[in-house]
Amino acid sequence: GDVWNYYCGINAPSSPIGVWQQDAFDDSFWLHGPTGFSTVNSDPYKEATPWPHNCPAIFLRRKFTVPDAASVKWLVLRLNYQDGFVAYLNGQEIARRGLTNTPPAFNDYADFHQGLGAEDFDVSASVGALVTGENVLAIEMHTSVRNESGLAFTNHMLLVPELLANFQRGPFLQNASTNSIQIIWRTPVPADSAVDFGTNQALGGAISDATLTTNHVITLTNLLPGTQYFYKVRSTADATTAESPTNSFNTFKTSGDVTFLVIGDSGDGSVAQHNLVGAMEQAGADLVMHCGDVMEEVVSPEGQEDLRCLSVYRPLMGSVPFFFAIGNHDAGDDADGVNRDTVDWFLSTFYLPTNSVFGTEHFYSFDHGDAHFAVLYVPWLMASSSELTNYEMYAGSAQYCWLTNDLAVSSKPWKFIFLHFVMDTSGNHRFDTDNQDNPYFGTTNYDWQVMQDLLLPVAQSYGVQMFFSGHSHDYERFMPICGVHLNVNGCGGSEDTPMEQRDPASSQFYNSVNTSRFTKVTIHGDSLLLQGILADGTVFDYMTLQ
Repeated sequence: GDVWNYYCGINAPSSPIGVWQQDAFDDSFWLHGPTGFSTVNSDPYKEATPWPHNCPAIFLRRKFTVPDAASVKWLVLRLNYQDGFVAYLNGQEIARRGLTNTPPAFNDYADFHQGLGAEDFDVSASVGALVTGENVLAIEMHTSVRNESGLAFTNHMLLVPELLANFQRGPFLQNASTNSIQIIWRTPVPADSAVDFGTNQALGGAISDATLTTNHVITLTNLLPGTQYFYKVRSTADATTAESPTNSFNTFKTSGDVTFLVIGDSGDGSVAQHNLVGAMEQAGADLVMHCGDVMEEVVSPEGQEDLRCLSVYRPLMGSVPFFFAIGNHDAGDDADGVNRDTVDWFLSTFYLPTNSVFGTEHFYSFDHGDAHFAVLYVPWLMASSSELTNYEMYAGSAQYCWLTNDLAVSSKPWKFIFLHFVMDTSGNHRFDTDNQDNPYFGTTNYDWQVMQDLLLPVAQSYGVQMFFSGHSHDYERFMPICGVHLNVNGCGGSEDTPMEQRDPASSQFYNSVNTSRFTKVTIHGDSLLLQGILADGTVFDYMTLQ
């Protein structure tokens, strides 16, 4: 998401001041744009900045400031790339793939490498190249002799870079409750896990695990409800200890006011996805609900979890817990048209509440303040493989019975249901009939009509005020149907799609290409305020409910 300077030309870059890999080089005349970069703007390469197609090599630079170089113990360079590259830190080479000459000639061809997932390079041996103050990361990309066929892929290159100090993932928060929370981070080498925490910045408390691992999960328990805590994480391997800056979080309340944000259908790497984060930070919230398609239009979600989710929302996820529903793309309905019906990457990446039926995170519920949140697993109404058949949604299914029981025993005055599948839409999924031959429904209705027939009676019976969905790439709010409000926010970064047919119950419909949006919901006593907010912070829609 950061803005980089880049150069595409007919020869190698030059300047009167130094060489292009060094800090002093003058790159003010170069082009610039936010990462990632790609020469193709189609699935699964919807990166933020398009490159020209006719360059054998592209040169990039990004200056950054390090407050204290001595605090950096480990260093990881994460790249999703196609084809070959050489990376330099303050003029010193730190990593390369697919190129042999040192230095590479401007028109050297690289070995073919298809960019379908990120690769982490442990460049901790180059930590000494960092200096306190201004530094520069420079990367040269080269196309390959062997490339995809077709004009659109001539000289195709892709680069999504990320340089990470100490921890290449997190720390981020998950599975928050009134008295506990989980903190997750990742290290490039096996190390122990420790969290220092307390109700003020002096911290004072600590919990640790001596087990050596690269994926660290620490659960803080016996916390006070509705209380702000400060924390930092640290890991030690051999004689090296790395620690994070101090951050904070708030435990959930047993009752009282609630503020949450809703997004959906993000994760395509576009500039629209990155633009939304700042406004979400400014909006302020106790938690964020994601309505699915965390990985949008990728050939395989594995290897994209950080660059298209965890790194994008890192400014928020270190202090605000995110809760996710599973979308059809998350379940393997990918850009290559193959539905793999697997959510292994999802379950291994996120740490969420579990349901009482299977003990899994496919669907779940939790409370915060005066609100009850139920999250359903309905990327498709019917699964096509045995792995997911246990989670099918139809009247009398295990998940359906869990939902009715869950809502029946909740005494919260406000109840919300989140799922990926639309309960109604005027957008691009209005005429979907994927479940027309479903033996459990026996209907020729459209899929959203099937969902209404199935779940609206449940909502009416148990006092659910609102549904939130994604799936359709637009923002839409409906007039109450049988007393229940339906909302769609599938524009968390994915390209919007046109209106198919205006539904008679549609109250507000917003759709414009590459305009990302999110929803903010604030509960104060018996009043609810819902706002639709643009990436620049503008409130474009609102409603109130008593």
